[in-house]
Formats: sequence, structure tokens, C-alpha cells
Amino acid sequence: MSKDTGFDARDIEWNSKGYGRDIEFGKEKIDQNSSQGNINCNSVMGFISSLQEISVQENLLESSIDKNLFTLQKTVCALKVGMNLGFTSSLLIIVQLLFYYWFSFEFMINLVNDNIALGLFIKYIPTIIIISLTIYIAYLSKYAVGDYTAKALKTFFIGKMTSTFAIGFVIFVSFVYLRYLLDKISFNSTMIYARNMFYSDINTIYYVTVILILISSFLPFLFYGFRKILFSTSEKAKYDKY
Repeated sequence: MSKDTGFDARDIEWNSKGYGRDIEFGKEKIDQNSSQGNINCNSVMGFISSLQEISVQENLLESSIDKNLFTLQKTVCALKVGMNLGFTSSLLIIVQLLFYYWFSFEFMINLVNDNIALGLFIKYIPTIIIISLTIYIAYLSKYAVGDYTAKALKTFFIGKMTSTFAIGFVIFVSFVYLRYLLDKISFNSTMIYARNMFYSDINTIYYVTVILILISSFLPFLFYGFRKILFSTSEKAKYDKY
């Protein structure tokens, strides 16, 4: 008679997915719950990396990790990381406003006219970075594969949106005092020329700023909602076909 190893088909399948054998159930249950859903709050990249790892766990499990394991502490962590990213990306909007003013000087206008493609690229570098970063963050919605990762990602998005709106409000208030500030610093003909050129395009600058704030705030939610609808429709089609 062969020696009984104590393993059954379930143990072999579970072990092939990277999990230990279900021995001492009470202790293993605690260890498993403590190892699932660890969120890294040290940096944005750390948070994204931990989210990727947890999404792999949820894909391997037959059901999603219980979203109630996303505790208050982890909620605050995701909000904090999202707000830090929102503040950083929103500062680029302020940099873009400075670029608008810089390119209002006569020598910069001449530079753009000499090489329009290069000049416009340099002028809108902050906008390009903001949009690229927002698209990347929105693309993270692919990792919302279960209840836990969906809650973590939405909390992260809310944190980013909150800080973006906070900086956006400060920017809108600054538009009220912008003319007064530019009048104060325009003490020679060169700066007076830049001030006048800047204000000749103030409506475009204002609307582009509003659009950047809206894109940075809501595009991740739109990606998340679109993927959720697409995934639900795909699953429904599979079910109907079955």
C-alpha cells in the first residue's frame, strides 16, 4: 500500500496557484487574510505595484477578496496617495500657466514663428505630461478585477480628484488677481508687451485650464466605468451563449 501523503486534488490545485496547504485551518485563515490586500502607502508607484499584486491574487481566487478587508486605515492610505498624486499633477497646471506667460514675450513668439512645431511642443510640455499621466492612471482601472481592488482603486481616484479640485479652486481664484499681479511686475516695455499678449489670449488660457482640471479629475472614473460596462456586457454575452 502506498504511503498516504495527506494531499488531495484540492491541495494540489491550490498549491499550483501559489498557496500553501490548508493545515491548521484557523491559523492559516488568519495568515491568509493578513497577507491579502497589503497596500503600500510609501509612494504612488508602491501603491500601484501592490494593487497589481492584489489583482493577481483576486484573479487566482474563485471569488473576490472581501471588500470589508479594505479597512479604514487602508482607505486613508489610498486617499493620501491619491491626493499626493493630485497635488503633483495639479502643480503642472500652474507650470503650464507660467509657460503661457513665458511664451508671451516677443523673443519667444519669434522663436515659435521660426519653428512652429518645436515651439508649440515646448509650450505645451506640461499639458502633454498631465494628459499622459492621467491616461496612465486611468489605465489602472484594468486592475479592478474584484470587489477589493475596485474599492481600493476608486478610493485612490477620489483622493486624486479631491486634491486636483482643491488646486483648481486656487487657480481660479488667482485669475481674479492675475491682472493686478502682472501690472505690478510689468515695469519695462518688454514685460508690458508680454502682459498685453498674455491677456489677448486669456480666454483660451482660461478654458484650456478648466479642461485640464476636468480631464485630470474625471478621466480615470470614465475609464473605470467604461471598462466595468464593457466587462459586464462581455460576461452577459458569454452567459447567454452558454
